[in-house]
Order: sequence, then structure tokens, then C-alpha cells
Amino acid sequence: MFDRSSGIPRQFVTLLIFAAAVLVGATSVAGTTVLIEQPSPSGIAHDIFVAHVAKSGMPTGTFDLVVEQPDPFTSSGNLVPTSWDAGSQTGFAPASPSTAQLGFRNQTGTSTVQMEGDIVGAYLNSRDLPTSLTYQKMMTAPQ
Repeated sequence: MFDRSSGIPRQFVTLLIFAAAVLVGATSVAGTTVLIEQPSPSGIAHDIFVAHVAKSGMPTGTFDLVVEQPDPFTSSGNLVPTSWDAGSQTGFAPASPSTAQLGFRNQTGTSTVQMEGDIVGAYLNSRDLPTSLTYQKMMTAPQ
């Protein structure tokens, strides 16, 4: 059977509701086993991986931000600390932007990633794309 309004099989919807109930129940019932839990990051400076820059390969076993595009404005490709109010664009206002934010430049409106505690934010500005076609992949993702 299909739900005529969405075209989604009713069995699939029932399965999703059941899975959601099980997951919610697993986190709220005493004595249950936690299935997935992310470790808290120690800070953005220690928990960021810039692709094509880090020689050690992608980290495992930690919660990191993965940035696919090296910083086109630094010789190392690593992002720099920023102190502008990126929260005005991301909706996340860290207590200490200068230690919780890294971006392509320390200026208002530059592409910036944020991490403080268990919260992340990202603001991408196409103005920061490199002029060559190499590494033009503006993607940031928690991992």
C-alpha cells in the first residue's frame, strides 16, 4: 500500500516510526545501552582536518571538522583564527569566537568554521574560492 499524498509505502513509514520510538526509548530508559555517542572535542584548533594539507590522513576516533578546501590565502593551506561575528550568519554564537572559529582570513564575511563544546557551525562564502580550478570544493562537515 502507498500513502497517496506522498507516494511512500506505509510499511516504510511504520518502520521509521518504530525505529524512532526505539531510539528515543533507548536514550530515556534507565539501564539501557548507548548505541552511538560522540566524544566531546577539545577545541577547534585540535579537532580540524583540512584535506590536502594534513599529511597524517583523516583522523579516526575523534569528533572533527573536515574542511575539503585548503585556505587559498595562506601558504600552508591551514585556516586562521577569526574573531568576526560569524554567529550572525550561522546562528551559533560561541562564548569566545577568537578560540572557537577558524576561517580563510580574519575579516568579516570570510568562510568560517566554528566549534565550541559539542556545537559546530559553518559559513561559506564563494568569494573565498581559489582562482584556479584546483581544490575548489567548499565543503565543511563534522565527522
